[in-house]
Amino acid sequence: MAFVEAERTQLYLRCALFGPSGSGKTMTALRMAKGIAEKMGVRYAVIDTEVRSTSKYADRYKFVVNNLENKTVDGYIKAMHEVLRCRLQSAGNRLPLSCVVGAYR
Repeated sequence: MAFVEAERTQLYLRCALFGPSGSGKTMTALRMAKGIAEKMGVRYAVIDTEVRSTSKYADRYKFVVNNLENKTVDGYIKAMHEVLRCRLQSAGNRLPLSCVVGAYR
């Protein structure tokens, strides 16, 4: 493979937050998603894998949530496709940004 000139393009953020219980991972993820969504002028969706842990912040942040029950690769993929489906159905309220909140063991 040959070297080519680097070029800035549209990239997706890949970020992992980790810490002990109660350290603010969920709150930080929601704050980041809110900030990015506001900057982009879009709404954001949350795929919650921790028994509705994001819902306790629904009074502070406005978001749509999928409380994921099927915590398999297929379950995650299905939830991400659902975000895309919602995005296509609501042209005025685009949802190109998704935020996965949950525990990975």
